[in-house]
Amino acid sequence: MDLKATLSPYVKQVDEALLTSLGDITPSSLRDACAHYPAAGGKRLRPVVALLACEAAGGHRVQAVPVAVALELVHNFSLVHDDIMDRDDTRRGIPTVHKKWSEATAILAGDTLLAKAFELLADSNIPPETQQRIVLDLATMTRVLCEGQELDMAFETRDATEPEYLDMIYRKTARIFEVAARCGAIVGLKQRGLGDNTAVKALEQYGKHLGLAFQIRDDVIDLLSTSAEMGKPQGSDVRKGKKTLIHLHAKAHATPDELATLNAIHGRANASNDDVAVVINIYRRTGGIARAEALVGEHTKGALDCLTQLPATPARESLRALAEFAAGRRA
Repeated sequence: MDLKATLSPYVKQVDEALLTSLGDITPSSLRDACAHYPAAGGKRLRPVVALLACEAAGGHRVQAVPVAVALELVHNFSLVHDDIMDRDDTRRGIPTVHKKWSEATAILAGDTLLAKAFELLADSNIPPETQQRIVLDLATMTRVLCEGQELDMAFETRDATEPEYLDMIYRKTARIFEVAARCGAIVGLKQRGLGDNTAVKALEQYGKHLGLAFQIRDDVIDLLSTSAEMGKPQGSDVRKGKKTLIHLHAKAHATPDELATLNAIHGRANASNDDVAVVINIYRRTGGIARAEALVGEHTKGALDCLTQLPATPARESLRALAEFAAGRRA
């Protein structure tokens, strides 16, 4: 399957609705700041999952477009605020919102994107009872996302266990994939006059596994992909001192000398490329990267197993290909 070609109509539909949803924001400086990341493009994985889940549940994706766009708006809200907290200068190869405008405008842009998500849902044609359920789901998801971000920052000053790390990335990343799949399925079933069935549970679990695999793979990509592939410096997680699963595993299995080296380099903003290479070698020797890759494989298999509970449809096949892509991507 040519996944990019298959998903192109879905991405186009989301992009058009996404940028249209921001058109009435004033003043223009705030509107431009809100549109900065959406206009830069992207894979749109979260909204595409919502649209595909709607189809996999037997519905037509058009009614799930407001859900898909609302999810992407919440995602972009989190990116804008994350970049402020992380003091990042670039994202996707372009200046971050707070660097291009100001920190104050970036805060307002993030808040506006979040407000727009719920405005869009409230103004949609989704039946009221379903609409209320989806609004609550997205509101809870946003709160859980913020909890995950707080945990991520807390880990900067203490080491976490592997279960704690997985809980953090579930809250910060995987939950939005889970909600995308669940809400898309709910909309699809409602069009058929049906309530929850096994499709909803299977798809939400698919989304959870996909999100976990996606984030752990992201940690590997930060280390192993080139700056040109990522649009940001290679090994930025090392320089920022991010306590990824790879780092936590390495610390637990490092020799005293390796542990001293990790402590000396990890979190040093001015670490050279050679320094980062030394850390990557330790991650390899201690099995940190291998452990991450193994978990990516486990959660990808979990996602694919969930799809076997659904009828064979083009949407199900696209979800399968999407999980396989997320597990093997390099950027």
